[in-house]
Amino acid sequence: MATKKEIEKLMKTCLSKDEQISYDSLIVLKKRASNRQNHSLLLQCRIVPVFFQLLESIEVKMLTDRRRKTVDLLFSIFGDLCNLHECREEVHVSHILFLSPSYVQLN
Repeated sequence: MATKKEIEKLMKTCLSKDEQISYDSLIVLKKRASNRQNHSLLLQCRIVPVFFQLLESIEVKMLTDRRRKTVDLLFSIFGDLCNLHECREEVHVSHILFLSPSYVQLN
């Protein structure tokens, strides 16, 4: 089982500007997310807003092969986590915040 410290470190590195570092961190998070015991820990560490930040940072017009794989991996992890009701609720709330005009103006 993963530790909170390990998950928090991976969350920071998945936001790296270096595509390879970001991708590698997501690979490890995917492995952790496949273990149902870690789902709650990932949610406690506020992984959903971090994923929305990562999605926001990816420029759709300039997708490299690595970024395409990153997006695929990101949604795969979301899929694993969304088996939990709490995660679906957090995705819904984060999605609303992500799309709200006030959020867009702040970022």
